[in-house]
Amino acid sequence: MRQAARTFAIIFAAIACSGGATTPSPAASSGAAISSASPSSEPSPTPVPGSDATAKGVTRATLATEGFAARQHAQPFLGVWEASSLSPGGSFVHPQTIPAVGYVAEGTVRWTTPSGVIDLKAGEASGLPQLPVTETNPGTAATLWYAFAIAETGLESTTLAAMRRVAAGPRLPLPQPDGSYTIRLDSITLEGGGRTASQSHGGAEMIFVLDGQVEVRRASDSHDFRGPKQGTGVAPGAAVQVLNRTSTPARLLEFFYTPDALTFETTLTTSP
Repeated sequence: MRQAARTFAIIFAAIACSGGATTPSPAASSGAAISSASPSSEPSPTPVPGSDATAKGVTRATLATEGFAARQHAQPFLGVWEASSLSPGGSFVHPQTIPAVGYVAEGTVRWTTPSGVIDLKAGEASGLPQLPVTETNPGTAATLWYAFAIAETGLESTTLAAMRRVAAGPRLPLPQPDGSYTIRLDSITLEGGGRTASQSHGGAEMIFVLDGQVEVRRASDSHDFRGPKQGTGVAPGAAVQVLNRTSTPARLLEFFYTPDALTFETTLTTSP
C-alpha cells in the first residue's frame, strides 16, 4: 500500500531497546484494546463514580494533522513508539518513510529538509516531513520523543522495530474504506476529577497518558485504567470517555486515523 509522500522516517542507530517488557501484538479486529497494562500484582482500581456524558474540566488543542491520498496498509493498527534522540550535537539522516506524527516530550528536535528547518520543543508535534531529512539535537541534553504511527500487522517496518513500542491498538476491521485519510494528534489536559465528553469517532483512536491516572470507558462495565507512558486503542465507531481518577491534573494525547468520507466525531448523550 502506498505510503504518503509527506511523511518521513524515525530511526536511530543507538536507540535503547533493552530492559523493557515486550509489548503484545495487536489483537484481532474484535475491537479489544491492547497496550501496556498495569502490573498484575496491583489491585484493580475502583472505577470513577458517575455517568455524566458531558465534558468537565477539560482543555483540548490540536497539535498536528497530516493528510494521505489513500489508506495506509491492508489491515493496520495504531501504535506509539518511544525513541531516545541523538546526543547533543549529533546528527542522523533518515532513510525510510512511515505515516506518523512526532511528539517531543523532552528537549528540542531539529529536522532539516531541502525546504527548510523545523524545530520542535517539548510539548510540540508535527507530521513527519518529506525526505531527505537530517535530524540533529541542537540542545544541551538528550531529547525524548514519541512516534504516533500507523503500522501493518506482522510487517512492522525496520524503522519502528528499532524503537520501543509502548502501546498498540487493535487491528482495524476489514474492509478498510477507500479514499483519503487524515491523521491528527490532540493534547488534552483534565483538571482533577475532570472528564472528556462521551463521543464516538469515524476512525480508529489511540489514547496515550503523559502524566496522571485516568479511566477510559468504552462500553457499559468496561473500565480501562492507564497511567504515565501507557496507552490504549479505541476501535472505529466505539463510544469512549476519559475520566481523571485523581484530584491533580492529567495530561494525555489522542491520535486519530480517520477516513475523510466519515464523520470525524459524534458527541453522545449517554456515558459508555
